[in-house]
Amino acid sequence: MAGGIKIKVSNMINKKLIIVPLLFVTPILNASTLEPFPSTDRGIKYVEQSELNIPPAFKQEMIASQNAMQKQGYIEKDNSYINELMSMRKNALREIRDSKKIANPYDTHLKGRLSDIKLSFGYKGIPNLDKKNIIGYAPAGGYKKDNGKPEGWTGIATFFETKELGSCEYSFNHILAIQLVKDTVKFLVNNKPTNTMVEGVPHNGFLYDVTWYTDTTMSSLRCANKKFDLTIKNKMIELARKIDAKQAGTALHH
Repeated sequence: MAGGIKIKVSNMINKKLIIVPLLFVTPILNASTLEPFPSTDRGIKYVEQSELNIPPAFKQEMIASQNAMQKQGYIEKDNSYINELMSMRKNALREIRDSKKIANPYDTHLKGRLSDIKLSFGYKGIPNLDKKNIIGYAPAGGYKKDNGKPEGWTGIATFFETKELGSCEYSFNHILAIQLVKDTVKFLVNNKPTNTMVEGVPHNGFLYDVTWYTDTTMSSLRCANKKFDLTIKNKMIELARKIDAKQAGTALHH
C-alpha cells in the first residue's frame, strides 16, 4: 500500500507489527503498562522527511505518493480496503450474528451496538448521524486492564454509510507518541495536525482518508466511493471537525 508505515501495537492480548495505509506518520500505540514508555518521548514530534527512520524504498514511495497527490489529486493504487468497506453492509449481519455467540470481552467481531463493547474511555460517536446509517462497531487498540483504572478497549471503530460520502469507517485510538513530517502535515481539523490522502483507480473506486492527531489520540475517517471527487474529501474534513469537537475532552489518561 502506498506510503505504508509500520506501527507498533502493544497490548495485554498480543504483540504484533502491522502496516497501516497512512502516508506520512509514525505513531506508537501502547495500550497497557507492560512496556513503560518514557514520558519525555511522548506526544507529537515534527521531523524532516530525511529524519524518518524507515527503509529507502519507503521514502521513495512516499515521495512518489506526494507527487501524485499534487498532480492528479490521488495516488493510483488499487486498495483492497475499498471493496471491503463497500461490502461492509452486506457482510455485517453475519459478522454481528456470530459475535452474539461469543461472550468474551476480548472478542473483535463487529458488533451491532456500541454497548456490546467495553471501552476504557468515553466515546461520543458521530454527530447528526441517523442510526439507520450505522453498520456496526468494532473494538480497536488494546484491552486495558490496570488496577484502579477503567477497564476496556482503548480504541473504537464505527462503520457507517451516507449518500454524500459512501461507505465509511471512523476510528479513534489512543497513542503514546507520533512523528509527523513537517512538509506534509496541515492543520485542517480544529487546528490539529492533519494528514489527508486519496487512493484508488477509476475502474474500482477510491479510498479517501482524513486523519488527525493530538498528543494522546489518533482519529481517522476513511470513506470508499466509486467516484473521484475532491468535494468528498472536503465534506469529510467538515465532518471530522464536528466529530472532533464532540469527542474533545473524553480521552483516557495513560
